[in-house]
Amino acid sequence: MADEAPAGDGAPAGDDDAPSGRDDGAEAVDRDGAEAGADAADADAGDDAAGGDDAAGGDDEVLRWGSQEATIARVRLLAGMGREERYHVRIGEDVTFALSVDARRDLDDFGFGVAISTPRGVEVWGVNSQLDGYEPAHLAAGQHEVEITCPGLRLAPGTYLLDVAVHARDGAAYDYRRKLLRFEVTAAHPCVGVYSPAHRWSFGDPDRLRWRVDEMPATRTHEETS
Repeated sequence: MADEAPAGDGAPAGDDDAPSGRDDGAEAVDRDGAEAGADAADADAGDDAAGGDDAAGGDDEVLRWGSQEATIARVRLLAGMGREERYHVRIGEDVTFALSVDARRDLDDFGFGVAISTPRGVEVWGVNSQLDGYEPAHLAAGQHEVEITCPGLRLAPGTYLLDVAVHARDGAAYDYRRKLLRFEVTAAHPCVGVYSPAHRWSFGDPDRLRWRVDEMPATRTHEETS
C-alpha cells in the first residue's frame, strides 16, 4: 500500500476530509508575468511538472509519490465551449481538466482528485471523486480518460498550479503529482485575491452620489465572461 499523502498538504486524495483552505486565502495571486502552462506533462517523458519554472518546485521538493499501481500519464486543460486545449483562460470560461490514467492492474479501491493552488502556496480549491459521492466498484487494467469540468470558472486573474492524483479511498496514493500543470487566468478588469464572483455596483440616489461621466467604466456589470 502506498504512503499516505502528507497531512495538511491540501491533497486531492483523502477520506472524508475536504482540502483545507488556509486563512491567507485572500493573499493576492502571483502576478510576476511568468508565461503560463505550455505543454501538458507526459509521464513517459519523465517530466515532473508542466509549464516551466513556476511549476518545477525547489531542489528538495517532492513532486511525485505513490505505489504506481495506477498512474497519471498526462493532464490537459480544455477551455471554452469548443474545449480548446490551451493554458490561458478568461474569467468565466468553462474549464475541463482531462486526466489520462493508466491502471497497471484491476483495482476495486480507487478515486481521482485535483487541487488548485497559487505559486505562493495558497490553497485555492480541491476535491476528489469520493468527496463528491462516487463509490468505486471496478477500474479495469489499462488506459482511462477522466475529466472534471468547472463551468464558468471564476478564478481571479493570475497564475495557478494544478495537483492531480489517483488514490485509494483511505488516501494512500497510487500516483500523486504536484504542480503538474500551470495555467493563467486573465480578465478585462483587475481584482485582488483568488476568486472573482460575478457582481454589480449600485449607488442609490444619483442626485446625491455622482461619478464623473468622462471617467465611468466602460462595463458596469461584471457578470458576463470578461
